[in-house]
Amino acid sequence: MTRRMTPRACLACGLHVDAVTAVAREGTYKDEPKPSPGAFTLCIGCGHLMVFAEDMSLRNPTAAELVEAGRSDVVGVTTMAISHKIRELDKKKRQ
Repeated sequence: MTRRMTPRACLACGLHVDAVTAVAREGTYKDEPKPSPGAFTLCIGCGHLMVFAEDMSLRNPTAAELVEAGRSDVVGVTTMAISHKIRELDKKKRQ
C-alpha cells in the first residue's frame, strides 16, 4: 500500500521522496498503514536507511536504531530488494 506524503529529500542522495509504501508481513495491519515517528524508511533512489522524526521529517538512525534495523528481517529484505533494483537501473543506464 502506497501513501502520498509531503515531499522530503533523502539525507544521502537528495532524491525528493513523496510517497511511502509499507513493507510488512501479511496480516500485520488491519487498516492502511501510515508512517509514524520512529518508523524506518529506505530511499528508493539509493537505499539509504532513515527514520521518521517526531515532526515526520527524516533523520539518520541512532546507533541503537541501526542495531534494531540490522535485526529486522523486513528491513533486511527490503534493503536487498531496493539494492537489486538500483543495480538493474544502473546497468540499463550504462547500456
